[in-house]
Amino acid sequence: MFRFKVSLETFTPIHIGCGEEYYPFEYFVDDKEKKLFVVDENKLLNRVESDGRLDEFTKLASSYTKTNDSLLGFIKSLADDNYRYSVDIEHSAFGYITKQTAAFRAGISRFIRNRYDDNVYIPGSTIKGALRNAVIDFFMRRLEKRFKDKDSKEKIDRKTLLSRVKKDCSKLNDFLIIDGQGNFAQKDIMKFVKVSDFLPVGDTKQKVYRVFSIGKPKNGIRDIKNIPDILECVDKKSRFEGEIAVYPQFLDNLNKILKSLQLKPLNNISEKTLSTWMRWMYVNWVYKWEDNYFGFDANTKMSGGERYHNSYLDKLKNFKLVKIEENMFYVKLGKHGGAVSKTIEGCRQIKIKIGNTGESKIGKNQSTLWLAGGYPMGWLKGKIETVN
Repeated sequence: MFRFKVSLETFTPIHIGCGEEYYPFEYFVDDKEKKLFVVDENKLLNRVESDGRLDEFTKLASSYTKTNDSLLGFIKSLADDNYRYSVDIEHSAFGYITKQTAAFRAGISRFIRNRYDDNVYIPGSTIKGALRNAVIDFFMRRLEKRFKDKDSKEKIDRKTLLSRVKKDCSKLNDFLIIDGQGNFAQKDIMKFVKVSDFLPVGDTKQKVYRVFSIGKPKNGIRDIKNIPDILECVDKKSRFEGEIAVYPQFLDNLNKILKSLQLKPLNNISEKTLSTWMRWMYVNWVYKWEDNYFGFDANTKMSGGERYHNSYLDKLKNFKLVKIEENMFYVKLGKHGGAVSKTIEGCRQIKIKIGNTGESKIGKNQSTLWLAGGYPMGWLKGKIETVN
């Protein structure tokens, strides 16, 4: 078995949700510190009871309305020392949350947390999905090289390439295709790769962000849109650690597919192998595609009148993935990470909504880039070390 210790550091804000939201009666906001305090319901109720104010609380709660300032004020007055944890609020999200109508319109999407200690973490399944994309991309690059050398000097379209090889390689087809019921586990070689959850190292930085999207520059103007999506994110420079275990059966099955495609087999799986796969997928494909399509450093002006739009444009123009060591990689994860990071060119496609028309089209990439605090969402920097 090949075992690897993997450390991750958030490079831009990232959101991995748990399907739950913070609603207005579950938190209170400190206007001075611009922090969101998550109420500890048990401590709050104990305080209400010990202060002899249970009847008052019951009466306020029973007359719930969207403009029930009295109930919100009551909770805030007693919750100062009765909260579970606090989260910073970015300035644009703060303005949105503190408007009463906006706060009641939608909740704030929670980042996934350990229910025992309320610490955020990155699920192993999220990392495994990213690694699976990188392995598929590895196959495609090897195939492209083979057919380029054999047939022509021009790069072959991946859709055409797949149609050529899938008929002759059922193992590759099994690896790429998931049937309608999702019954792929028995044939998927990734079942021989185990990935732990990634737990926080030291203090992680959480912040509530209001998400914005931009499209491709047109005539020197960027259209920035306010998405009604308020997310609890893990902010930049937060660290996580976990492990990846690769069993010998993975290498055996990988080499069987390579052999059937007349490609050179691999001798082993090393930290260099995994980091190279990830860099090719997420730097050479995802980052370069987004940089080219959205023109990060394009000389443009931002549409929209909100004062922080220009600062967002400056951050985007200066956004670069810095040079890293051989056993390091970048990866893009989570909500609003973009379809390019979750699809494989020529292998998987997505349904793209066309504005507010209710219609959609099929494509391989997104037409918008999502920003939190002015940065593209979801980027992390990783390092892989072999465990002896």
